[in-house]
Amino acid sequence: MYNMDAAMVGIGQGKLLVTPLQMAMVGSAVANDGIMMKPYLVDSVERANGTVISETQIKSLGKVLDYDTAGFLKELMVGSVEAGTSVRASIRGIQVAGKTGTAENETNKTHSWFVGFAPAERAEICVAVILEYDGTTGGSTAAPIGGNVMKKYLETVGKN
Repeated sequence: MYNMDAAMVGIGQGKLLVTPLQMAMVGSAVANDGIMMKPYLVDSVERANGTVISETQIKSLGKVLDYDTAGFLKELMVGSVEAGTSVRASIRGIQVAGKTGTAENETNKTHSWFVGFAPAERAEICVAVILEYDGTTGGSTAAPIGGNVMKKYLETVGKN
């Protein structure tokens, strides 16, 4: 990678390649005071009568941010939802943390991103939304989707 490429990647542009899962893991590490957890798809498997056959053991992948850095990023992400580009991800009565992105690519139609978690102080859900080639900004399209997903989840588990 050349110096110009490194500079572009440093601001989330150029040759940077990430998946929504990777970005959700980054967001959850910020929410989790810098500790990144191993992702999993199935929480538990139960028989028809409700007996649990197996349960996923939650595992840490390690500390990827120090506590103060994670706290500072969380503060910035809360600010982005309260009065910045992520405001359309807000949920009434719940403090949400989020970050939008508008990624350029090989076409003239940008990718719209949003990564966020809620509640900000004790996150129960973290989401990553990407709308490929939609040509809008993350704040206008991806953030509202992320906010709606988090809101629905929190309503479903009875926290909102």
